[in-house]
Amino acid sequence: MSEANASEFRGTVRGNAVLSRVDVRDGQRTVIRVDRAAATALDVEWPRSVKVRGLALRRPWILLERNQSGALPLLALLAPETGNATPTRSASPSDSKGPATVPVILSELVIEEGGARVVDGSLTPPFAVDLAGLAGRIDGVSTAPGAKPARLDLKGRVGDGSLSLRGTVAALSGPLRVDLEAGLREFAVPRTNPYLVNQVAWEARDGWLTTSLHCRIDGDNLDAKTEILLSRLQVARASGNDQAQARIGLPLGMIVSLMKNRRGDIQLVLPVGGRVNDPRFDFTEVIWSTLRNAAVKAITAPVSWIGRVRFSDDSRIQRIEVDPIRFEPGTAKPTPEGQEQVTRVVAFLDQTPATRLTATAVVSRRDLTALKQPGLDKAIERVAREAKIPPDEAAARVFQERLPGKPVPETTDAIRAALLEAEPSPAEAVSTLSEERLKAVRAAVKKAGVDQSRLLEAKPAGDAEGDEPQVKLDLAEPENPERPGRGPAEFLRKLTSDADTTKSSAR
Repeated sequence: MSEANASEFRGTVRGNAVLSRVDVRDGQRTVIRVDRAAATALDVEWPRSVKVRGLALRRPWILLERNQSGALPLLALLAPETGNATPTRSASPSDSKGPATVPVILSELVIEEGGARVVDGSLTPPFAVDLAGLAGRIDGVSTAPGAKPARLDLKGRVGDGSLSLRGTVAALSGPLRVDLEAGLREFAVPRTNPYLVNQVAWEARDGWLTTSLHCRIDGDNLDAKTEILLSRLQVARASGNDQAQARIGLPLGMIVSLMKNRRGDIQLVLPVGGRVNDPRFDFTEVIWSTLRNAAVKAITAPVSWIGRVRFSDDSRIQRIEVDPIRFEPGTAKPTPEGQEQVTRVVAFLDQTPATRLTATAVVSRRDLTALKQPGLDKAIERVAREAKIPPDEAAARVFQERLPGKPVPETTDAIRAALLEAEPSPAEAVSTLSEERLKAVRAAVKKAGVDQSRLLEAKPAGDAEGDEPQVKLDLAEPENPERPGRGPAEFLRKLTSDADTTKSSAR
């Protein structure tokens, strides 16, 4: 409540008052409307004080709009005109600094069926949401210095969700002191798409937000904690710069998939604090820092089951490394270490149902050696049997036959190694080995009841990679959800239409 200016007029008014069908307009549209305002026990001693025991507002409504330039037209409309108006004399002779203000005290404010439209026209498309069914009371509103904090308890509907607000606000004439608890339940996240697209270049295709906020402000000290539950959140990439990736290190879609629990929910606790008047305090940076810390904490835990998170010097996620599944050379049988990794991967997919992995079968040099070995052994055995010579001499003879003109190595092991190196890769056996290893991993995933489509198959490398037989694993970005029949495009068009209606008369 704003304070009224004292003037030359002096008088006393006591009684009750009722106003009906109050309509404040800005051109052709309504910005404030009240069906009925009833004040009881008015006690006005002008210019000393204005006291009201009770004020009941039935169906109050207000348009809270930010225009394209970021200004609030309502403030300009309600601001008193200064111009060349003649200054009023101070009601207090001791006040030589300007007009005195009249303390206004309202013991009880009751709101019935209140509403509002909130529009942010600085975005493209504009953000718009309606607040309806607002009901509750505020006790002890005062502009008098030293007055007790006002207590408020309000409930209403915002968009598709429900809103509650309760707590205390210190006297409006003194330093800002607020202790509030706010709750928002089952708010449709796609309604925030104008902000999401502008801020992070992603849009929500589905999802519901439930949150509780405890905020305490004492002067310039801010201490707030928000508990957030995001249910069934589905996001899709839009055009623009992904600020989530720039500030956290991963695309928003991957962050969302990694943060979801087994039920598909995201739960966060975000503490925010600081001295708001400190020149170093940047609320945007504080929010991003808090989100990054919460996201990193939520992501690191499940990733640690199957690999590790690597960070850059500025604490952003640089990359996520997933440990491979090791196999016995030349076979589709995991090593004991590889079998443990299979178990961990299955658990990871089970506990993070929105994630996907890319699997790449790697046929290593050790695999090629193992695949060539049976053919070489048969050739040496054949020569030894036909020439009736020991296997070592047979190996030397095979070397001379296959690599004529080259000096025969001194040891049998060296002869065999040279023959294996020269042996052409069995292309069919390599392809079969790759397929069998991927089948082994998919079979374990299927046995655990996890959707096999979440294990994507990547094209195997053409040449042998390293000495470790394995299936490489990498995190894959989640697939963009399909647009429902009435998807975000239609939803945003509706929001734009809703915002445009504020340009005409609100009815």
